[in-house]
Amino acid sequence: MKQTVVFAELAQAGLGPKLYGMWATGRLEQYIPSHNITNDEFTSFEVNKVLGRKMAQIHSQDMPIVKNEDLVAIGRGMYQTIYAHRPPAEAFPAGPARDMYQKYYDFNFPEEFEFMIKVCAQIGSPRTFSHSDIENRLNIIVVEDESKTWYDRVHFVDIEYCRFGVRAAEICAHFSNRGTDWQIEDRPPYSGLPYLDETTQREFIRAYITGLTNPDPQTDTEDHIYHECEFFKLGSVMTKLFVTVSFFLKIRPSYLMMIANDVDCYWKWKAEFIEKFGDKYGLK
Repeated sequence: MKQTVVFAELAQAGLGPKLYGMWATGRLEQYIPSHNITNDEFTSFEVNKVLGRKMAQIHSQDMPIVKNEDLVAIGRGMYQTIYAHRPPAEAFPAGPARDMYQKYYDFNFPEEFEFMIKVCAQIGSPRTFSHSDIENRLNIIVVEDESKTWYDRVHFVDIEYCRFGVRAAEICAHFSNRGTDWQIEDRPPYSGLPYLDETTQREFIRAYITGLTNPDPQTDTEDHIYHECEFFKLGSVMTKLFVTVSFFLKIRPSYLMMIANDVDCYWKWKAEFIEKFGDKYGLK
């Protein structure tokens, strides 16, 4: 029922397919001739701005769902569980595969989550209504009708995991989307694209601010949101590791290279953040 209520609210706001009817066990929604967003579309200047504006419009919705979930308890339980149940390194044959997996095996999810909580409390990224499955680029569609503007063609869809979450966590999940392409079937889902550079991030953030209903002059500024994202990109890596290992590792062992690269990326970004802001947040 929560999904249908949210679907109806987004449809009424013009942020998703139309709702034609609902009943106790389902709903009838608009069919939109469309395709999953491509690499070229995803990286275009205009689409980047549209996605920023539309994400802000979603975040501005005051949805009639639970707003005060204990996200710390949920995250703590999630990461403690995956850490406790990770397969031993010996499950992989000696050689490159085991070496790559060892990086994941040695990654202390509970410890790093506590680090995230410590800094998150000081940065002050607001809690907003969130799609919560942005890291899956398959949830962005492009309408086939090329006579429409990009704003009318690009949509976030599939809101089954929606909740009130941390704003910057969702933005950074979107930024990390550039590195993966889940439409790839026969190899690890590398898109070949790097994480967004500062210029492109700020371009997205400026568009995001224009989509906010009632921007806060203290927290809804370009510099504040960019600073939130400097930190929360670490969380986007942890989420990606969790999703990849939870759903795909047993199916596609070739994902080990991507997992090892993500672990390396996390340590690199964490070191850079501590070097730049360690004194400010008591991390040195």
